[in-house]
Amino acid sequence: MNSVHRLSFKNNSKNENDFKGIECIIIFGAFKNNQIIHFLREIIVIFFMASKPTELIGQTIINRFIIRKHLGGGAFGDVYEAEDLQTQRIVALKFETGAATNPQLPNEYKHYKTLEGMANIPTTYGLFDYNKSRILAMDKMGPSLESLFKRCGRKFSLKTVLMIADQMLRIIEYVHSCGILHRDIKPQNFLVGHGKLRNRVFLIDYGVSTVYIDPRTHEHMMYTNNNGLVGTAYYVSINTHLGDQQSRRDDLESIAYVLIRFLRGNLPWQGFKVKSVEERNEKITQMKIQTSPDMLCAGLPKEFKTFIEVVRRMRFDETPRYHWVRQIFNSLFIKKGYVYDGLFDWDEEASIHRPLPSVYLAHTAAKYQRGNERQIRSRKAQIVLPEPRKIFLFGWRH
Repeated sequence: MNSVHRLSFKNNSKNENDFKGIECIIIFGAFKNNQIIHFLREIIVIFFMASKPTELIGQTIINRFIIRKHLGGGAFGDVYEAEDLQTQRIVALKFETGAATNPQLPNEYKHYKTLEGMANIPTTYGLFDYNKSRILAMDKMGPSLESLFKRCGRKFSLKTVLMIADQMLRIIEYVHSCGILHRDIKPQNFLVGHGKLRNRVFLIDYGVSTVYIDPRTHEHMMYTNNNGLVGTAYYVSINTHLGDQQSRRDDLESIAYVLIRFLRGNLPWQGFKVKSVEERNEKITQMKIQTSPDMLCAGLPKEFKTFIEVVRRMRFDETPRYHWVRQIFNSLFIKKGYVYDGLFDWDEEASIHRPLPSVYLAHTAAKYQRGNERQIRSRKAQIVLPEPRKIFLFGWRH
């Protein structure tokens, strides 16, 4: 007969947000002695890290990083703000326990090194081992678009969404050009920078990313089905829900859902109560299939409906027309009379922005842009404009 023993881990942390105590019930009869020892060792490592996120604050680890603040955590581990004594930078340290059954940090670090060099990809400073954990050191970013979305009342203006879309599409085109699929596009994984970089969007979290080019043949990977869901159910493509292997089209469909949510305030498949993850995913799948582009984009500019229709029609191995998608959004931007000043809804300076009168044609845009810039000149030194662009009737010239 199996004997049941109770094993408790006490947490003396004064932080009310930490776990107050963790209790594990082990059925010893189900294990051999050596299995018990190994199992308990891994349990201790996992829960010791998860239950005491504040104990590292103030400590110097790896003779390089001084831990300053606990930023958050999740199933993978914890994230800390730290001072890098080697580079004199403030960095983010992402911890992952060595006992993780599906370690993601080595894969994530590999992809970051492949992608380094683009302005919208955070710089990484190494992958380290520390007390049976792995640590990824990288640039500390500002808040996520999800946080800013909530700060702005769960809705962004069309101007802000179009400026976000331009950066998102440029980033994903670059990621794909490096042979990588992100596979977890969501608002939480897009962050803005600090200070002069506060109007630049960064794409993070490549833990579940993968390559789509076969390293042996240098051709697009072969199609497979009956795959498990990888990503966040609210934003993954319909094909992903149905078990199809993901490709470039699926990252773009996820971007479409993110942009539509920013404009609508929510997605039709968000907010219902379920009893299990499986039930939730099944309901989301059914609702995505049943929600036509017309319904999904009701009340939005037609360009968003066009975007979702185009990506849903793409073939598995088809190369997306990134530039064409950016072009239709940029043309909408000009038609609405907006100025690409780098001011988003969450910027206090955005309140002095005045859109151009829509009655004027695009060739008069420069005149009104100069007038707009005079209003923000007092803050000009604080504003980092995107790469220089000229306004033309049919969109942006690069």
